[in-house]
Amino acid sequence: MRPPCSLATVGLRAAFVLAAAGLAAASAAAADLTLSIRIDPRLDRAPISPYIYGSSQDLPSAPLTVRRMGGNRITGYNWETNASNAGSDWYHSSDGYLVSNLPAELRSVPGITITNFHDRSLASGVPYSIVTLPMAGYVALDQSGSVSVAEAAPSPRWAEVRHTKGSALLTTPDTTDGYVYTDELLHFLLTRYGPASSARGIRGYAFDNEPDLWAATHARLHPSKLTCTELIARSTELGRTIKRMDPSAETLGFVSYGFGGFRDLQGAPDWATERAKGAGRYRWFIDYYLDQMRQASATAGLRLVDVLDLHNYSEHSAGGYRVSETTDYSNIACNQGRMQAPRGLWDPTFVENSWIGQWFADFLPYLPQLRTSIDTFYPGTKLAFTEYNAGGEGHISGGIAQADYLGLYGKYGVYLATFWQLHPEAAYAAAAFRLYRNYDGLGSTYGDTTVSAQASDTVNASAYAALDSHDEAKLHLVVLNKNYDSSTTTTIEIAGPRTYTSARVFAFDSASATITERTPIPSIAANRFTLNLPALTAAHVVLSSPDQAPVIATQNHPSSRSFSLGQTATLDVIATGTGPLSYQWYRGGAPVAGATTATLSLSPLIPADAGLYDVVVSGVDDVLSRPAVLGVLPASGERTAGAITTRAEWQDIHHPNGAVYDQFLLTGAAGTFTADFGQIARCSYLDPNNSIVQVEMSGAGAITIVLDPTTVAGPMAPALYNQGGIDYMKGKATVILAGADSTTHFTIYSVGTANNPGVTRPDTTYVGWADIAVSGIVSTYDDGAIGSIHQGNVSYSATTGYTGIYAPHTMIGASTVVLHDIAASGLAEPYLYFGDTIRGLRTSPGNALFDAGTAQGQEEAGSRIASGDIALNGFSIGDPGNPVSSGAATIAGGALAQPNGRFIAVGGLSRVIMGAGQDSCGRAAPAQVIQTRLISDIGTDLTPAIVTGP
Repeated sequence: MRPPCSLATVGLRAAFVLAAAGLAAASAAAADLTLSIRIDPRLDRAPISPYIYGSSQDLPSAPLTVRRMGGNRITGYNWETNASNAGSDWYHSSDGYLVSNLPAELRSVPGITITNFHDRSLASGVPYSIVTLPMAGYVALDQSGSVSVAEAAPSPRWAEVRHTKGSALLTTPDTTDGYVYTDELLHFLLTRYGPASSARGIRGYAFDNEPDLWAATHARLHPSKLTCTELIARSTELGRTIKRMDPSAETLGFVSYGFGGFRDLQGAPDWATERAKGAGRYRWFIDYYLDQMRQASATAGLRLVDVLDLHNYSEHSAGGYRVSETTDYSNIACNQGRMQAPRGLWDPTFVENSWIGQWFADFLPYLPQLRTSIDTFYPGTKLAFTEYNAGGEGHISGGIAQADYLGLYGKYGVYLATFWQLHPEAAYAAAAFRLYRNYDGLGSTYGDTTVSAQASDTVNASAYAALDSHDEAKLHLVVLNKNYDSSTTTTIEIAGPRTYTSARVFAFDSASATITERTPIPSIAANRFTLNLPALTAAHVVLSSPDQAPVIATQNHPSSRSFSLGQTATLDVIATGTGPLSYQWYRGGAPVAGATTATLSLSPLIPADAGLYDVVVSGVDDVLSRPAVLGVLPASGERTAGAITTRAEWQDIHHPNGAVYDQFLLTGAAGTFTADFGQIARCSYLDPNNSIVQVEMSGAGAITIVLDPTTVAGPMAPALYNQGGIDYMKGKATVILAGADSTTHFTIYSVGTANNPGVTRPDTTYVGWADIAVSGIVSTYDDGAIGSIHQGNVSYSATTGYTGIYAPHTMIGASTVVLHDIAASGLAEPYLYFGDTIRGLRTSPGNALFDAGTAQGQEEAGSRIASGDIALNGFSIGDPGNPVSSGAATIAGGALAQPNGRFIAVGGLSRVIMGAGQDSCGRAAPAQVIQTRLISDIGTDLTPAIVTGP
């Protein structure tokens, strides 16, 4: 690592270089190469993180999205005095290098190195700053030059770093006490800029810099070799401090220098011992680090590391040199090898010519290995490369390599990346950034959604494709001709129903790092055209389509509804677009057989039909509708339907608290029940953790429990409980409440040692949380409300469909919804969604209180408005820009972390309180910091405005 831009000391990194001449890229002699690229915008769709276009230096005219303050200097940086230590980069010198370019009167201003850095990010419109925080234990106390071996820390040349001050935090620190406090630094920055969630806040903090090399790079500061346990302890303490001071900030660790750190923490003394504790599960240190930080986070009650931060300077050698080091651009073999180096991240057919490729090839390519480690040991952790480079920044080979990195980061789901400049001239590296972020000089950018692009020859070409989620009529294609001698004639074919008719081409090449518009492609026939590129050219092709993608009407399509069992239930969608259009309805993420028209019809309706439905409308693109709740009601005069049973002794049970309830038991995959007037109705089953779950209601409406057919089992005895003679169904449940109104109270909880000690066992460990897939609620149209929702014991999770609570017709008003947690994995979408209100009138798009598409709805709405019962106050029904939310939700001990990285869609909430809770065994669940973002219908991040808590 090195300090950013003006702070950087540029130099070659020590490296192992193979003695062999190295692998040279294939290069045809003189004839054109014939290649093919196939693009399918329907396949491999995934969002591209906006934070992969970052740097640790300000490259010329490169429009960055992330700036990083890091490097060896920051390990020993004292924010109180701006002294720092260079380590082995410069004679272990403690000095004022980081402020040497400032006027003398400003050099001692506390924190000015950081504030100048972040001020420049703000002035440049860069949305994400990373500030590296010292974690090695000491920072420079003076600016008196080289530190000798005898003066190694602890000594009077160093100030001790303590993360917690334990007394009043000051914005003007005491520089004479011999200590530097991390929480005081964060207080200083928060006072000046606000939290990470604010417009000016610092978004991310890194856990120091390359700790696996401290004993070598900072031998006077941390002379002993870092151990595994020390790194975890230091990371845990720093992570807790950051999250305590700014819960909305992201934390990045472990900031490793490269493969030696990835593998065994650069030969850490205790690696063999610590690895053995994993009982064979830890392939490399990264597995251990993720697992230990996951455990530390669980103990702390909050996620301590958000992003796995690694460095990757290509070790690939060619022409006798490591490609990232030499600036001898007359070495053609090395230049060719440089353009192959990015393949070491993703391509299993690439053989890296390095000591890693020779002896540790089973750890290559890196990206699939890292993804497996994250998914296994700390799901939900993001991935960053905060230093990387293949060299050649001032040569076309380096520009093509850099363009390759930016493309593959988007394609393979890297969250954040910051380039590190190794050599003074970087015009071609900057051109690579502009190819994605300002290809036409007018600020136009590559798309934000990656799609499938397959090149026939990955040695001579790379291809990346993306759509813009806001304008899918444009398809972006980046094509790299990596061949040193030959132009390429590439046949490009686009699959799918959308027709593309023309294209513009922008490129830089070996003649110049300036991006220019090339000869356009005025006509494309049958989605197939030929692109001719000279040797050593990086091109951005922008294809245009006149076709209109399907557009689903936002008002009530599809609309949540309730139907009586035995009737015909229908949901419909209205869509327009370049035809023909086709339809496929889904329930809980699974396709409904035969449901391939604009209207879903279910007849006769049965309890198993209850659930959350959506529809994919396909034309030139696929569009997914918002979900709709389909609720079911028993026939008039009936209390139950489907697989529900009871006994005489289970009726009119008088609870010690004075409540009277009826007990029901689920006996099959789906059943519906209601409550008698003035009483509670309760139905029981087993969740996937073998916990008895009680679903309760009182007041109006009916509840249907539907067990996922892939998980359903039983009837069976409750193995964890002392309860003979009763057999339960088991499975992952969708719970649907239909016909609710302001008299309805809805509760779910699991049975544990605290709430029912009479049936639990002292020798059994209970999970303590009810494991539910999703709850959906449909309120009556003439009320549109619910009395209360109390599910503080419920942990919602799913891998497909939806998870959380979805109640688009239901206004919670002044009540507070309580639940424990929501966690979406795989393809599931998380929701915490209720109705928005303006004096009782729904305003969320697609969910008006009255169905404006029917004469009855129009008449009822008009009547109530005319009578003065409802005042619009200038707002319109269904106006997405003006929702007024009044409800509140308490997350009782959960963190709302989403393993699949999705944000939670919210509606009808003015407050989300991150509070404490307890499970059904009485075990405390402390209030946690929210670990996701809450997004409105129109894409607004509501997290800063509505979330309160730690």
